[in-house]
Amino acid sequence: MAVELLGLLLLLALSHAEKDTCLKSAASCDECIQSDSACAWCTSPHAQVTVEAAECPSNGTGPWSILLTPRHISLSVKLEITLVCKQSETQHTNNKQHRG
Repeated sequence: MAVELLGLLLLLALSHAEKDTCLKSAASCDECIQSDSACAWCTSPHAQVTVEAAECPSNGTGPWSILLTPRHISLSVKLEITLVCKQSETQHTNNKQHRG
């Protein structure tokens, strides 16, 4: 009986340690979501994440928003991800040269 109790306590401690590691590895909801799908401690009903794209679609100006329901999170939690496109001066200059 003592061995079974010790085993149960060990499993409980490992489970708690895994949750603590996740909490320590992410300081914000954005970091939590990006670090690992199992690290979903952010339970705000409306979490917002902004992502900067390396390339923008040529047929729109954006920003574009989508709603996601991540795995391992309650169905009541929705993530809104806003994709913001920014062109650097180099890209802007290159685009002008190719057009003219």
